[in-house]
Amino acid sequence: MEIVETIRAGGMSVKEYLLDCGYSVTQIKRFKYCGQITVNGNPVTVRHILAPNDRLVLYCAETVCMPQPCDVAAIVPYGDGRMYVAIKPYGVAVHPDLAHRNDTLGNMLAAYFGDGFALRIITRLDRTTSGLVLGALDPVTANALNLLQQRHEITKQYVAVAQGVIQQNRGTIELPLKRLTENNITVVSDDGKYARTDFAVTQRLRDRTVVRLYPQTGRTHQIRAHLAAMGHPIVGDTLYGATSAERIMLHCEMLRFVNPFNGKIAEFTSAADFAPM
Repeated sequence: MEIVETIRAGGMSVKEYLLDCGYSVTQIKRFKYCGQITVNGNPVTVRHILAPNDRLVLYCAETVCMPQPCDVAAIVPYGDGRMYVAIKPYGVAVHPDLAHRNDTLGNMLAAYFGDGFALRIITRLDRTTSGLVLGALDPVTANALNLLQQRHEITKQYVAVAQGVIQQNRGTIELPLKRLTENNITVVSDDGKYARTDFAVTQRLRDRTVVRLYPQTGRTHQIRAHLAAMGHPIVGDTLYGATSAERIMLHCEMLRFVNPFNGKIAEFTSAADFAPM
């Protein structure tokens, strides 16, 4: 891996500059001890003071998934050379694994971006959830976006069709969740981790409710487990007690965050492809 940065304003050490760019201390140590740092072609330490127009080059081996392209390219409504937003279809896993080697979103993204594509997904979705995912095209961007994710500075909005009629117009589900790996389910448990989901009802039908959800934490199956705990599992989500349907009616319809590289608000939307009836 080689990363090239042209310094706009000098006065900072290499370490200070990299921290300011969003690198973690661990990443900086990797460049320091397992790679090489050069400025204008000369090896330097992280204490080297940078000047305007310096050419900073970082070399290091990166362990990253590089999926093979498949026949179907991903739908990518936004890309700027650093990051991208893609739409993940229902029933498609994000990362290749032993069960899904060539039919994942990673493979579709490799078909879209071409040779040398490395999969760095920031906002993940379950296989049974459709909608927007955010990805990075290089390690610097991945680190900066992961920091936003860790600080809960990426706003996510989902739409779901819940079974039954939710009487509250809006509310907050604040129940601790615990992952049971033996049966791939998340349950409410006193010894679980803190989890919060805000919600707002947008439409009530005879036996269903269209609801928008705003997870404030990122537990596995959080929305699915929280709605099930309310007695209103998502339509089609048989794992959490709902009746069977063509699909689980859960879709990530909006992502919003402040772009760490230009300070502008970035917002992306995607309409769900299922009807509430």
